[in-house]
Amino acid sequence: MLGLLAVFVFQILDAVLTLVHLHRGGVELNPVMSALIARGDSIFLGVKLGVSAAGLWFLGIHKNFPLVRPGLAILFALFLGVIGWHFFLALRLI
Repeated sequence: MLGLLAVFVFQILDAVLTLVHLHRGGVELNPVMSALIARGDSIFLGVKLGVSAAGLWFLGIHKNFPLVRPGLAILFALFLGVIGWHFFLALRLI
């Protein structure tokens, strides 16, 4: 399913752009992510992308359930907004 792949690519972009933002002086507001980042970039990336992959895998195996496709569309829109926010932050920090 192309939507699952797109959301996972957004997750990767979110993780990488978060690290870029932090290395440029930004702050992580999510306390769970902040705790993971404090343990190291690789721990943060592994947990974030692992949990994301597991959740998307779950949605993929249940793709024929009535709420999965609309839910995936909402996830897509939310993460499109998150990526837009990262670019807004990047332009503010230039």
